[in-house]
Amino acid sequence: MGLNQENVHAKKHKYGEKSRLKKIQSHLMKRINNVQEVYKYCNPDYIKVVYSKNKVFKTNHPSTAIVLQQMGHMYYISCITPGTTCIDNLIEIPPLTMRAAPKLIRERLDFLAGESAHVHPAAKHALYRALAATPELEMLNELEGDTREPLDEILPWGISADACKLIRDVYKLHHSYQDAGASSGGHTNADPKGAQRHEPEAEPFGRRHDGGSRKW
Repeated sequence: MGLNQENVHAKKHKYGEKSRLKKIQSHLMKRINNVQEVYKYCNPDYIKVVYSKNKVFKTNHPSTAIVLQQMGHMYYISCITPGTTCIDNLIEIPPLTMRAAPKLIRERLDFLAGESAHVHPAAKHALYRALAATPELEMLNELEGDTREPLDEILPWGISADACKLIRDVYKLHHSYQDAGASSGGHTNADPKGAQRHEPEAEPFGRRHDGGSRKW
């Protein structure tokens, strides 16, 4: 009987995770009426329209808004940095394990704080999942320059609570540099280490190039 109960619980967890991923994925494809509407979500240097989810393409501009056009409809996918990818890769969301979540969240926070030049692509999703059911989601949206929809569940084991505290620290740091730049006539570098930040789509998991990590 105990084994049957475990199997039922495992199936429910699997179904619940698939349901959450499907809901998140639907938020990644925002329906738009024309390409100019991407400016509601980001401020790209270039807009690229793609006609197939599995067509591989390359971007060279600092930031490129990707738009999918299919069956007479247009969808804003995301704003990406230079690299080679396809829409299937951009909207594919791997299941987030609680064991990996804290490390990925801290990697993303390092990136937002200007302490890291590179970040694993899954880290952005991990931080969003941690904050999606909290008021701090607004801070994340402002820092990311994106508009992501709220979800219903927080991450367990205090992961969301820790992420809320840390994003507030990064948010204050970000605004302190903005205020310093304004008071000095805009000549202060908002990045404390001068890191040139970008997010390669194919960066190997856990690989670091900046020689260290911010100790929160």
